[in-house]
Amino acid sequence: MNRKAEILYRLGEPLAAGMFEHENSSVVERFGLGLRRYFEHAAPPPESGRLYPAPEHDIWNLAGKFVRFHYSFSLGCDGDGLRRLGRERLADPFERNLLDRVIDELDYFRSDLIPPRYRIGGNGWTHCVLNYRRILGEGLGGYRKRVNAMPPSPLRRALSDTLAGITDFLRRAPGDIAACAEHPARDFRSAMRSFNFFFALDCYDSAGRFDDYMGEFYNGEPDAQMWLEELYRAVDLHDGWHFLHTAKHPAFTRLCLRAQKLRRPNSGLLAGPETPPEIWEELFDVWGRGVPCPSVYNEAAYRSGIRHGSDAKGADRDRFAFGGCTELMFEGCSNIGSTEGGLNLLDILNNSTPSRFRADIRLRMEEFASAVRANSEFAAQYRPQLIRTLFVDDCIDRNREFNAGGARYYGSIVNVAGLTDAANSLAAMRGIPEKFGNDSPEVDEIARKLAHHVFSLIRRYPMRQGGPAYPAVILLTGYAWHGSYVDASADGRPAGAPVVDSAGAVAGTDRNGPTALLNSVAKLPSRLGIGTLVLNVRLHRSLAASRTKRKLLKALLRGFFEQGGLQLQPTLIDQETLKKAYENPAAHPELIVRIGGYSEYYNRLSRELQFEVLKRTEHMI
Repeated sequence: MNRKAEILYRLGEPLAAGMFEHENSSVVERFGLGLRRYFEHAAPPPESGRLYPAPEHDIWNLAGKFVRFHYSFSLGCDGDGLRRLGRERLADPFERNLLDRVIDELDYFRSDLIPPRYRIGGNGWTHCVLNYRRILGEGLGGYRKRVNAMPPSPLRRALSDTLAGITDFLRRAPGDIAACAEHPARDFRSAMRSFNFFFALDCYDSAGRFDDYMGEFYNGEPDAQMWLEELYRAVDLHDGWHFLHTAKHPAFTRLCLRAQKLRRPNSGLLAGPETPPEIWEELFDVWGRGVPCPSVYNEAAYRSGIRHGSDAKGADRDRFAFGGCTELMFEGCSNIGSTEGGLNLLDILNNSTPSRFRADIRLRMEEFASAVRANSEFAAQYRPQLIRTLFVDDCIDRNREFNAGGARYYGSIVNVAGLTDAANSLAAMRGIPEKFGNDSPEVDEIARKLAHHVFSLIRRYPMRQGGPAYPAVILLTGYAWHGSYVDASADGRPAGAPVVDSAGAVAGTDRNGPTALLNSVAKLPSRLGIGTLVLNVRLHRSLAASRTKRKLLKALLRGFFEQGGLQLQPTLIDQETLKKAYENPAAHPELIVRIGGYSEYYNRLSRELQFEVLKRTEHMI
């Protein structure tokens, strides 16, 4: 055996050891053997609930401490920790040198080529939705047959090793999880157990249209909500991401909403004129409990934007879903960088002049797009993602790895920071004192024209694997950081202050009520921004408390969508409660707020972000 591999096995790092057993093999084969060795050495945890693995167990934390699988970057390496371990256990200076060589190579695999100035909400990150519908319909056995039918190639050998490792792990696992994963799901129980296992393999990333495909197995099971609550607990514990609900199976969708009691999953509801009244009521019940999930999406607006701004064909257009915070993708068949990074418009404006602003935006976008394409090529060569190659169409059929052109659709979410701040600054330079978010025609027109120019420009550039760019405003918790390096701006914002947290108003400047805010945002060219234009809104909790208030809230949301608004994510909480939480965050451990594009426990935020949430205007109707 290769001596590097021997050293890594002695140090208890089977994934890394497998990668160095046959060091002269192709990169994809080395990753495949690494995954196989990981699962062969992983001790299956005991059963302790309905699902396997149970929420308290991490399927990727069962063997090895310093080198682990990563769902976006393929590999994570704590080089400092591994080096310390080597210094403790390796007496031979030559073996220590070999370990240093190993760490350098593992770190290289994790490299990304996005320049720091473009790491706006991400740095080459990739969320994904596996084809769970197909997984439940075929089981692992169906995928094994398809891999076995591939022509001989390094990728086939890598996928075969990956499958062999997963199969070995399942064979040793307790209970019937091996049978549930191996065969097509036959009922709600087997579907939930199978889904959870494969979801854990992808690190609980994003589930796509969960209530759609899982609702097909629901048959009124009396304990279905408890199954869902256990699944959601796993998603929350492991920082999982997005679930989309479509209300195709209303009874099951109601259970999905009822089970939402934690900050995760970061769920969403597709809404439109045909959304059943009972789904709206369930939604308002969840919001009234203080849980700001799900957010709501305008189904008609996304369908229109996808027709005009994506390369999805035919029925695949109906498979649109969201990953991560809320990034557009196509369920089970896409590799859309989310988020790759983006542009900070306020930073560009502050280092430009009004006459050169548009030209400077174009130069920055050209540079960013070039970096994304280079990063994509690097990932195709050095970061094979074999779990997603197995379970995303059409990688097996094309005999191409997920990062190297195997998926049916590619593209990149391009984030835009400082959009509202830049519009307000341009307005101030023209002597207009109003701020965006108050239904002011002059400043709203400046924002509309700026957004139209930027979004249209972004969409001209081919991105990851030549796929389209999808403009978005999704800033997570990074909006404070993206203002920290920007000098004072013409709109009165001090040097270093956060930029706006969404496509809405700067915190506290929307003073004319919620209708005025939504009217302003609806003027933005949403059809061009289907990556998703996140809109954070703080609403008083009482709006979900009575039938009369709920009717007004529903009318507000539907009016926004009828004007073309894309998405809205509320935080329903009264100002007094939020003030108490700001004064003593530890006393309010269950308080959840919307931040950037997702939900988070208030006491986990930095003091700066806690204050930014407190500053948001609290809207009543």
